[in-house]
Amino acid sequence: PVRLLERLLKLVIPMKKDKIVIADWFAGSFSCCEAVINLQAEFPEKAFEFIGTEIDEEYFNLGKNRIDNLKNKNNDILRK
Repeated sequence: PVRLLERLLKLVIPMKKDKIVIADWFAGSFSCCEAVINLQAEFPEKAFEFIGTEIDEEYFNLGKNRIDNLKNKNNDILRK
């Protein structure tokens, strides 16, 4: 679950740094990327960057679409 990933990331990321890079070498459905996007919203003063890889093209495309939809949804919310 994304909320669990957020909690786990908060335990291990160096919050004293201004730029934080999180890598997921087995991205699958890109849940970790969604958690990073949520953390960026929670900590706007930090610069989060996500690096994700997925060997299966189908999973990669599904995950990329998931993140694109999430970003579009967040942009619509910010515009209001």
